[in-house]
Amino acid sequence: IYTTTIAPDAVVAGIAADANGRAYVTGWTATGDLPATPGALQQTPPTGNYQLDPFVVRLKAEGAIDYATYLGGVSQGVAVAIAADAAGSAFVIANAYSAGFPTTPGSYMQGSGIPNFNGGAFLERLSADGSSLIYSTFTDAQSDFLFSSVAVDSADNAVVSFSAGGSTVVMRFNPQGTALVFSKRLPAAFPDALAVDAAGNSYVLLSAQANFPVKNNLATCGTNGTAVLAVLDASGDLLQATYVAGSQGQPAALALASGPVAYVFGQPDATYTPTRQFAGSS
Repeated sequence: IYTTTIAPDAVVAGIAADANGRAYVTGWTATGDLPATPGALQQTPPTGNYQLDPFVVRLKAEGAIDYATYLGGVSQGVAVAIAADAAGSAFVIANAYSAGFPTTPGSYMQGSGIPNFNGGAFLERLSADGSSLIYSTFTDAQSDFLFSSVAVDSADNAVVSFSAGGSTVVMRFNPQGTALVFSKRLPAAFPDALAVDAAGNSYVLLSAQANFPVKNNLATCGTNGTAVLAVLDASGDLLQATYVAGSQGQPAALALASGPVAYVFGQPDATYTPTRQFAGSS
């Protein structure tokens, strides 16, 4: 339908789409050459020693840029995942790497400084036209930005997952970004993917260690690195935690269909047994 470029030397880390066929792209660039659009939230790049400038770009259904904006005020950072609600509002999770990252009044966690080089995880919700922040909040003092995800439910509650302190943290925020609905810590160091269904249940795909505490397990217990699918209800209570039989964990991906049905993509191990196999594959 289209193919297009975003910006020179940009690292694209996350992508989402809405029901109108618009694509939402996030990542970071070190060149300051993002084609920021008039009226966008931040039209000039941050300044600092690290020169990592997070951005959000929304593309129209035909591929033209709808809006393009930097994030973070004068602070450096990397944006790693993005989601969009039905009204076209973008939700971005990222890490800040310098002091002074802007948060909005009344947000869940505010702060003017970053405790150390590892940065602080933050969540931003942009207006539908990309011109302003509905909210901006820190989520945690430290996190591993390589393993962070965001999803949004039909009521505009944002759910984030990230690696922190050797565990996976899952948080659900209210639509205003002023309070946590729940915060859950799971004993797995690396979350791979995140999705939310119409009922507000959160699905987290993890690379787990052996002896992960399962519930309604569909497979025999796995070894270190085996994928686990954990399902939390809207209050953060665990509905299911099951090993994914025959999987090696990372890299992996997750998507939901109605039903709900969860689709898991991953790398097979020696125990993997397909129910159906394409001709010529092994």
